[in-house]
Amino acid sequence: MIHKRSEGASKKMDCDDFPFLMIEPSAVHKRRFSAQVLNDPADTRTVDEAGLRQRLQKMRVSSLEKLETSLQNVSCLFKKGGSPALIYAASAYDACNIIKRACGNTQSICINKSAVITRELKTCLAAAGLNIIESYYTDLHHKNEEFTHYWQLPRIPITSIFNAFEGEPLKSPGARDGMKKRRDIVGVIGVSAISADDGSVVLIQHRQNIKKIIEECRSVFLVAGIDKVVPTKEEALFQAKCMACFGMTALLMDSGAGSEESASMEDYPLEIPYDKSKCRLSLILMDNGRREIMQSDFLPLMTCIGCRACMNQCPGSRFFDTSSALSPRELLFLQLTEGNMALDLCLQCNVCRTVCPVNIDLPGMILKLRILQKKYHVLNYFRDFLLSKMEEIEKTGSYFAPVANLFSRNKAVKKLAELFTGISCRRDIPFFRAPTFEKIFKDQVSGHGK
Repeated sequence: MIHKRSEGASKKMDCDDFPFLMIEPSAVHKRRFSAQVLNDPADTRTVDEAGLRQRLQKMRVSSLEKLETSLQNVSCLFKKGGSPALIYAASAYDACNIIKRACGNTQSICINKSAVITRELKTCLAAAGLNIIESYYTDLHHKNEEFTHYWQLPRIPITSIFNAFEGEPLKSPGARDGMKKRRDIVGVIGVSAISADDGSVVLIQHRQNIKKIIEECRSVFLVAGIDKVVPTKEEALFQAKCMACFGMTALLMDSGAGSEESASMEDYPLEIPYDKSKCRLSLILMDNGRREIMQSDFLPLMTCIGCRACMNQCPGSRFFDTSSALSPRELLFLQLTEGNMALDLCLQCNVCRTVCPVNIDLPGMILKLRILQKKYHVLNYFRDFLLSKMEEIEKTGSYFAPVANLFSRNKAVKKLAELFTGISCRRDIPFFRAPTFEKIFKDQVSGHGK
């Protein structure tokens, strides 16, 4: 168990001394990989996606089993360092209070685009009256409105993405050329992984916003859920690379969605000299219901790496929350920790389980929670069962297309369907076709089609 440090110990670890590892796209590595492909394609080491998923799933299960030991190791590492930089927060409310006290008179914070910040802390921080600067979006001068649906995105080989991200130590911020002062802002950054063997903190950066927060803010809080702690540095880097790799589509979609208008870091002048106020840094490990989830039937949810791949093809994600799109994982987690989420908007289509790199059965757990909360009717169960088996129903309907189409247009059958499934009788089900699209496409490719 990690205990919160005493309020009397005010000294915090300096950013220059903290063991950062930054995962970000490297143009050098991309060019090097492309050169290898051109030089000798047979010798190029490609990434096996199935093997990558299997390795990641085993690693996450093992990390959860060793979590308490890993947390103890992290606590000992920071105690040996003689710095009260490690803080344990039992809830998001506790973490919010810690950050608010550190703000002092400025009452302004700059955050990155991390789920632990935007989904668990942002609402609480805003309710505390803090001015929130969303660094990722304020630095994104031209929003990408071209991509609004996942099918509009270009197909990028997973090998290319995985080899583009490399983890390197973040150089000591120091005083940059032409910038000898800091801004009177508190930075709050979500962490992708923490190594329990040496205390390394791994961050994912697609833009320069995280580095900018560390360089320019007068103090910085690194925030991580306790599930982000893994036994070794190698596993921390691997987890972060997988998060960046499988989350690329969600990232591109987010760049099109944008965010609400907010202040920018440039609105706060550089006025605190480096030599008088170095960047003070604290690491907050936040529970916020995670231990309780790990002791329940929803333990597999904690194997999530936070890539948000489950949101890409989810037909209900934009309806889960009125302010912004939620992933199915975030929907379930927020319901377990806060409640009042619209679980009935999940269509049980199972797409999120298919794309999840660790194969989390999100639809099954959402359905289980709805039953446990006694907000579920047997007819709803039958409806969701049918919706989750649509592919099998469509295949069966195509085999018996004439008869299936006759029944699907019958008024009495549609009334019964409305009674048992909740699907309105006024809606016409699409016609089944005897030759499936897949067969037509294969015939066209083989040259046998008309």
